[in-house]
Amino acid sequence: TTAPYDFSRVYTGPASHTITAKAFDLVGNSASDQISISVAPTDTTPPQITIISPPNNIVGRVPVNRVVIPIATDNTSIARYELRVNGSLQGTLIAPPIFFPISLTVPGIYSISVTAFDLAGLSATATISITVLP
Repeated sequence: TTAPYDFSRVYTGPASHTITAKAFDLVGNSASDQISISVAPTDTTPPQITIISPPNNIVGRVPVNRVVIPIATDNTSIARYELRVNGSLQGTLIAPPIFFPISLTVPGIYSISVTAFDLAGLSATATISITVLP
């Protein structure tokens, strides 16, 4: 009964809905307006991802220069890819071509992971290991 007016409603399933607002003045005149909304189904299926290059458990001498190539699929669409080396974010890609050049210049064992995120924010990660010798 006091402006501003609001309305709250939770729609629990995929469907189309029409919402109509109607206002009355003190003498009974009215006006209305309506909008249509569509509620999309909730995505609960995470993507699937594989690193196709380089192969897991490769061993090389300093420097090891490779291109990390992931392949991901999803029931909707892939929104972005993130590359991490030993847990540290090294790059993000949102559009093809999807590949990450890396250069490993210090001896050690490296964990290389790529995470694919879908449009709903669901994710999956693939990880390989690369050993760098002096």
